[in-house]
Amino acid sequence: MHLYLIRHGIAEPRRSGAPDAGRRLTVEGRARFVQSVKGMKRLGLRFDALWHSPLVRAAETATLLEPLVRGESRETPLLARSPTRQLLEVIRGEHVAFVG
Repeated sequence: MHLYLIRHGIAEPRRSGAPDAGRRLTVEGRARFVQSVKGMKRLGLRFDALWHSPLVRAAETATLLEPLVRGESRETPLLARSPTRQLLEVIRGEHVAFVG
C-alpha cells in the first residue's frame, strides 16, 4: 500500500472564541491547493480511496482532490486525533490518501 499524507490547504487564522474545527480554507489556500492538485495530476497521481478528518478545512481540501480519486472519499473522526491502529485497520486500497 502507498499511503499519502496530505496537509489541508491554508486555513483562516484562529479566532478567540471560535471553534477551531470550523476554520475554512482561505481564498489563497484554495488557489494554491488547486495548483498542487494540477501538479499531482501531471505526475499521474491517483488515489483508490481518500479519507479526511471532519474539520471543515480538511473536508474542503478533500473536495479539491476529488479529480484524483478513483474510489470514494470518506470522512473519519480518526484523522482528527493522533493515529491509532484502528485507523490503519479500516483503510483499503493500493494508493490511499489521508487529509488532515
